[in-house]
Amino acid sequence: MKGATPIELEGQAIRLKAQSKPSGLGKVLLFNDDGSIPADNPFRSDRGTDPALWSLGHRTIQGLAYDPLQGRIWPSEHSARGGEALNPLMAVGSGRAVAA
Repeated sequence: MKGATPIELEGQAIRLKAQSKPSGLGKVLLFNDDGSIPADNPFRSDRGTDPALWSLGHRTIQGLAYDPLQGRIWPSEHSARGGEALNPLMAVGSGRAVAA
């Protein structure tokens, strides 16, 4: 993660599009500091998918924080039943990554 910057995309139609790779909604994109795409982005070689896609399936992310000690990104987002959810992001292709 060092030398890379995450960017999250959101919108009102997230529930319908968050798991759809071609959609920009409900996604976290990851870029190197120079604007290039990290070589290990999980969807970099998928056709029809933004190569910067790093994680998908998110509701409205309210903020992102980086933990340099653990090398993890922590989003604060709306939970499925109201309230807030806080789970570390992992490049596994889903915003529902298992919390460590």
